Amino acid sequence: MMDGTYTFDLERIFIGNLPLLFFVEVVMRTTILYMWTLFMLRVTGKRGMGELTALELLIVIGLGSAVGDPMFYPDVPILHGMAAIALVVLLHHATVMFTNRWPRAHDFVIGRPRQLVADGRLDLKGMGESQISREEIFTGLRQERFRHLGQIRRLWAEPDGKFSIVPYEAGDVRPGLPFIPPDDVEASVKHPAGEPAPESHVFACDYCGFTEAFAAGEVLPVCPRCEHDCWQYASDEGVRSGPAPAAA
Repeated sequence: MMDGTYTFDLERIFIGNLPLLFFVEVVMRTTILYMWTLFMLRVTGKRGMGELTALELLIVIGLGSAVGDPMFYPDVPILHGMAAIALVVLLHHATVMFTNRWPRAHDFVIGRPRQLVADGRLDLKGMGESQISREEIFTGLRQERFRHLGQIRRLWAEPDGKFSIVPYEAGDVRPGLPFIPPDDVEASVKHPAGEPAPESHVFACDYCGFTEAFAAGEVLPVCPRCEHDCWQYASDEGVRSGPAPAAA
C-alpha cells in the first residue's frame, strides 16, 4: 500500500526494490517451470490448443495461474508451482478418461454438436441451446462462400466453437433465405406480412428461412413456422433448371 506519498520513479517501475540478482532467479524459475509444463503436457499426450473446448480452456486458465506466480514471486517455492502444474494436468487427464467412459459426463463437460441448420432452414431450438445468433451463423456461412440457406443441408456447432457444414449436392440446391448483409447493394427488399406479394415467387421467412411460393397479389401471412412477420425473395442461386426441389 502507498503511505500517502508518491514519486514517479522509473527505477522502481522497471526494476523494483528487489536486488538485480533476482533477474537471474526469474530466468531460472521461468525456464524450469516452462520445461516442466511442457513435459507434463507431452506425457499426457495433449495436442495443440488451436481450437479450445471448455475443458481445454480450463486447463489453460489453471496452468496460467500455476505457472505464473512461481515465476515472479520470490516467496512462492518452485516445487510448489511444479506440484500445482502436475496436479492440474493430472486432473485434466482424469477428467478426459472419465468423460470418455461416461457419455453423459462428456456431454456435460465437453459439450456436443448442436444442429443449427436443417434442410435449408435455421434450427431455432438448436440455436437457443447453443446460444448462437443467426448473425453468427450467417457470418460463418459467408466466410465459407455460401450465399443462401437453400445451399445447406446440415450445419452443426461443434464443442470447439467451429461450424461443420454439409451442403446440398449441386443438383439438390433449393431456394433459400439469402444472408447478404443488409447494407450491401445486393441485399433483398423486405416484404412485411399483410401486404400482397409483388410477383409470383418463392419467398423466405426473413428470420428462420422457411420458404413458400406465393402468387402475385396473394397476401403474405406471418411465418407458419416461427410467426415472424417479414419475408424476402428466396435466392435461387445454384438451383438446377427445370422443376425446383419442393420448398421446405
